[in-house]
Amino acid sequence: MHDLDKALADIIAIRSQLAAGTAFRGYGPAAVAATGVVALATAFLQFYGLDDPTHNPVSFFAGWAAAALLS
Repeated sequence: MHDLDKALADIIAIRSQLAAGTAFRGYGPAAVAATGVVALATAFLQFYGLDDPTHNPVSFFAGWAAAALLS
């Protein structure tokens, strides 16, 4: 039983070391730029495609929901 406990402890230690080495370091510049392009394209399409967003809020919301899903 001692060997099993030691093996489980070793597995836990290895997992902890792997988790520490794969920490999230933020989004890269390409991801941030792509999100900005999607947002600008959505704003452009809504500015020229929707006459008055207050009269059609579902389309306005759907445009931004689609942009959020893309980014």
